[in-house]
Amino acid sequence: MLKVIRQIITPQEVAAVRQAAQTGQFADGMKSAGFLVADRKVNEELALGQDQRDEVVRMVLGRLWQNKQLAVFVRPRRILPPILSRYKPGMRYGDHMDNVIMGGSNPFRVDCSITIFLNDPASYEGGELVIDTAPGEQRIKLDPGDAVVYPTHYVHRVEEVTKGERLAVITWMESMIRDPARREVLLDLAIVAEHVHKLAPGSETFMTLEKARFNLLRMWADT
Repeated sequence: MLKVIRQIITPQEVAAVRQAAQTGQFADGMKSAGFLVADRKVNEELALGQDQRDEVVRMVLGRLWQNKQLAVFVRPRRILPPILSRYKPGMRYGDHMDNVIMGGSNPFRVDCSITIFLNDPASYEGGELVIDTAPGEQRIKLDPGDAVVYPTHYVHRVEEVTKGERLAVITWMESMIRDPARREVLLDLAIVAEHVHKLAPGSETFMTLEKARFNLLRMWADT
């Protein structure tokens, strides 16, 4: 299941990240790829050890932890430092799945991936994020500041950019709810609870629903 979150970062923050891209130094994106997919990854990433990258990480992480939609959809336990990626004409990332375990000496199970788009879709050609879901391929190209969140086990790719430049921030999350089916149940209950609360706040129906939702969260959460 995919989730699009509009304006997960503000226009001012989008501008700040794009400024970091203009002034920072980029490195070959293959350096962060697993050995099985390195031949399919042709892009650039803002290099480590720069003030620009530190500012992007601080700003984006803060927004991710504050976002209520992300909290309900993912139930994040940990979020990795975001990466600013750049695709110029001829660059692409072929079909792949992201690593299950990241974090090096501090192992981190990866449950959900997120891509935050930074360019006007009309400013570049190609560069769609293509995700292979059960209903079929989803081709995603969003407005600046908008994000798509999806389970990391989906096969996905970034189409070749043929004109312009594609900038995006990507990162990965470990959920308190390991099972994606259970995450979906909790999300559905949260949506229904919000609707019932609008119709009958404080009602017995609302309180019973919330009791069931909280008890499931208590049973399933790994904190």
